[in-house]
Amino acid sequence: MIVALTFGALILAAMSIGLPFRGLLLLCLLWGLGAGVVMTQGRTMVQIAAPETHRARILSMFQLGLMGGAPVGSLLIGYLAAFTGPRQAAVYPAAGMLLVLAALLTRSRLWRHLAT
Repeated sequence: MIVALTFGALILAAMSIGLPFRGLLLLCLLWGLGAGVVMTQGRTMVQIAAPETHRARILSMFQLGLMGGAPVGSLLIGYLAAFTGPRQAAVYPAAGMLLVLAALLTRSRLWRHLAT
């Protein structure tokens, strides 16, 4: 999932370099395919980790957090695009995603589990 999110951030950043229209369409396709993988993996992980008695409630809160943040993000990126231009605005969410992923990689207990 971390690899898919990293590729998603890099593809989003690549959208800002001013490719021809077909190149942008290809990047949009790749970005959407990666998002489908991440969304499916996220739901799967929540369902596996949640206790059976509370699984539906926890998954609904996960979905609310995932989809509920989209309007706020759309509003913010709209103002940012008006200020910096649409192409340059794509760099900021990509950089934010990479920073969050770097924090997750450095703070995750995954590496300690893999080492044992």
